[in-house]
Amino acid sequence: MEKVKGALIAIFLWVGLIMTGDAKADYITMDIDSSVRGGTIRCESVQQCWIKVQYMEERGADQYCNSITIKRDGRIVWFTAVDINLKWFVQIMVVVGIAVWGYFGLTERLNFLEHNLTLAQVNVDMNSEFRVKWPRGELGALPDDAEQNMRLDMIEKVIDRRTAKLEQLMEDFQRMKFQAEFNQSKL
Repeated sequence: MEKVKGALIAIFLWVGLIMTGDAKADYITMDIDSSVRGGTIRCESVQQCWIKVQYMEERGADQYCNSITIKRDGRIVWFTAVDINLKWFVQIMVVVGIAVWGYFGLTERLNFLEHNLTLAQVNVDMNSEFRVKWPRGELGALPDDAEQNMRLDMIEKVIDRRTAKLEQLMEDFQRMKFQAEFNQSKL
């Protein structure tokens, strides 16, 4: 990949040289804008400046360069800005991909937990309502409770009838006792 890139740059330079005239010029410079060391270098030819750029790239010195400009008589012949290494680019993309994946994973987990919290709150509210209303009988009854209540109602009715009959018998007994005492007192 680097060789193809270098070959394309060389072809571009040679075409530029052919279009601008003689390969040898009176004044050829290479301006280096760097965060560590910068400046202007005088070269004998454009090819010599370009070879220096290739040598710097091989040593890794270009990682500190912001831009390199080759000029012939003050006109720009070749310019390069910061070219990111493919390895660095892939690493940056992997880190960005992991960060995006992590962000969406966390967002999904938070949404899941918030949903579960909402469901739990609904269940707690329903349980509280059930706990209060069930003993009062406001929420209905189980089928067994309904059957039990029906049997209790029947027993209540039976007891009421028997109590009424017992009261009737007591009244009859009292009346008979009173008549027996009255009849005995007449005798």
